[in-house]
Amino acid sequence: MALVFCPIFASARIPINPAQVSIPALSDQATLIFRGVVSNVNMETKPIMNGALATLIVDRWYKGSGPSQVALSFSYIRTEVVNGHDCIAFSPGTHWIIFATGKRVLKLADDCYGALPISARLAADSCTHKDMSACMIADFAAGLDDDELYGRIASIERLANLTSGDVLPALRSELERSGGKEYEWAVYAALRSGDSSVLPKVEELLQVSPARTLPEDLMYYEIGLIRDVSAIPDLLSILAHVPTAAFECIIALGSIGSPKAASAVAPYLSDPEQGLVPHALLWRSEEHTSELQSHHD
Repeated sequence: MALVFCPIFASARIPINPAQVSIPALSDQATLIFRGVVSNVNMETKPIMNGALATLIVDRWYKGSGPSQVALSFSYIRTEVVNGHDCIAFSPGTHWIIFATGKRVLKLADDCYGALPISARLAADSCTHKDMSACMIADFAAGLDDDELYGRIASIERLANLTSGDVLPALRSELERSGGKEYEWAVYAALRSGDSSVLPKVEELLQVSPARTLPEDLMYYEIGLIRDVSAIPDLLSILAHVPTAAFECIIALGSIGSPKAASAVAPYLSDPEQGLVPHALLWRSEEHTSELQSHHD
C-alpha cells in the first residue's frame, strides 16, 4: 500500500506568538505594507482548507501605494492542527496591518504572520514627512488610547514587533503603571526593544506569574538574547531569585563573556542540586552563543 502524505503537514513549522514577529523582517519580504479594516470576505469552502478573498478599506500606506480599497487573497486550514501556516482568518470589521506581495490581487508575504491585528486608532499626523518606522510608531502609539483593552494590548504588541529602541518613549506612560495587562505587555515590549533597565520589573513579574502566563512566558526567550554588560547585576539577581529563568540567564551571561559573570555563574553550573550542569556545555559553547547572537541581530 502506498503512503500518501498531505502537503499541509510536510512544511509545518513551530508557530510563535504574534508579539514575537519581527516587523523589520516582514518588511523585507513585503513589497506593499498598509493598514486598514476588512469590509467583506468571500469564502470558498473546501474539505480541509478554505480559500478566500478579503476586501479591505485602506487607511494608511506604509510601503508602496495603491487604491483606497484592495483585494487580498488568503487561505486558512479548517482543522485544529497547528502547523504554523494558513492561520489567519479575516472577518468583517477587524483592523490589520498587512504585509503583502502582488499587484491586482494581493497575497500575504507570510501566510501566518503577514497580517497582524491593530487598534482602529490612527495618528492624526498624515505621516507624509516621516519614514515607515516612525509612521508605524505614531499609529501604534495612538492605539494606546483605544477604548478597548484588546486594542491597547494589540498596540503594545505591535510596538514590540518593531524591535527598536525608538518605541521606548511611546511605552513610557505604560511602564509607569503599577500593574495591569498593559503594564505587563509594556515591560515585555521594552525588553524586546533592547531596554535592559526593565529587568527588575521582569524579575518581579516572573516571580509572581504562573507558568505559561502571557506576556511573562515570552520574556524568558528575550532574557537569553541580552548582550548588555550593564545588565549583568540584574541578570544575576534573576538567576538567584527566578529558578525558571536560570537557563536563559546563563546563556545571556555566557554570551556577554564578562569575568564577573563567569565567577558568579560557576557555582550554579557545578552544583548538581541546581540542575544546571547540562547547561554548562551550552554556556561554554562559542557555537551556541554565536548562533543566538546572529538570531538577535
